[in-house]
Amino acid sequence: MKPTRILPAAVVLVACGGQPDEHLDRHETGPVASSSTEAPRYVIELPGEEVRFLVDEYGSVGVLGVSRTGVSVLDEPELDEASPAVVFHALSREPIPEALLRLHEDLVGRGRVPRLEEAIAGRVAGWARPTARALSQPCRNSTFTELHCAHPDYDSSVCWLNISGARETWVPYAHRFKAGYCLQDGQNWGHLYYKNVLNCGNHANFADHYIWGEGHPIYDATTYFTYVWWRPSDAPLRAFHHMSTFGGTRDFASRYSQSPCDG
Repeated sequence: MKPTRILPAAVVLVACGGQPDEHLDRHETGPVASSSTEAPRYVIELPGEEVRFLVDEYGSVGVLGVSRTGVSVLDEPELDEASPAVVFHALSREPIPEALLRLHEDLVGRGRVPRLEEAIAGRVAGWARPTARALSQPCRNSTFTELHCAHPDYDSSVCWLNISGARETWVPYAHRFKAGYCLQDGQNWGHLYYKNVLNCGNHANFADHYIWGEGHPIYDATTYFTYVWWRPSDAPLRAFHHMSTFGGTRDFASRYSQSPCDG
């Protein structure tokens, strides 16, 4: 599928897709069916950052910020836990895509977010800019503590700030997931991928869908990924694996909600 790439003055279509990889997840109980990097459905270009909307066949949506400056517009307090539809409205003057509107309505029906009219009241489309939140240094610890590791919508959190060595989070099933990774200096590699699961922990032989890091690329300082996944009521759960390792000074965080486990 070709993502819609939203530019300041136009919308164009560009080809995009993942490359297969030989990586096998050590948590597997059987052979991996396939492995690929998830292609975005929509991409919004901002100065120093891309915001990618990853929409799967079940209507789940992940919002991924890819920054090379160590600062993300998604860390704006009003966007930190905004629905994908609200994020799109904040960053683009284009109409909100139908897939994001459908998810928002599902979340409204479950009491997770306010109605869209209320959520965007008083805001013109495209109001948010990446320079609106000034940070004294890239991905400072307080950003991760406040935004990635301190929100009541999640049951659990793992945050490792400014440390070296192998660190990882494995979540066998999740209803909601958020991850952050930022390299302040040096070099490092890491990844985030998920598997769709039928019920709690039943992920054997399902494909690895990489959000970032397929093939273990080496990242340089100020690389910053921030990701939030939203699941509609009838979509599968996901199992997530988030890893960061070897050297550099970086912040690494995961937040997730796992209960109730109703398949």
